[in-house]
Amino acid sequence: SARSSVGALPCTVAGLVLQGALASAGTLSEAKTDTPTVVPLPNCTIAYIPLKQDDPLPDSSSVVLPVYEGLDRSKLLTQLRMPCRPDEQDKWIMCGAAIFVVGE
Repeated sequence: SARSSVGALPCTVAGLVLQGALASAGTLSEAKTDTPTVVPLPNCTIAYIPLKQDDPLPDSSSVVLPVYEGLDRSKLLTQLRMPCRPDEQDKWIMCGAAIFVVGE
């Protein structure tokens, strides 16, 4: 079932923005020189994954990005695993890619 592939108690989160990368075709990609500082993320499905359960996104093709409350990065809320091309994790960490919850 879809639920078992995502994890227990999945929920959809809207209103997140991404800095330092683009989210296109289901994976992170490089921002262009004319890309705004932050770009909206599509709605994300998140879920609790028990330690004994395999993560649906393998380490080799995903990166853990910080999620901050505001653009000033003063309050870390959590981390989300985002899909990326295999073995590009360091690239996204080094460029400071991050996700933000921004108020309307």
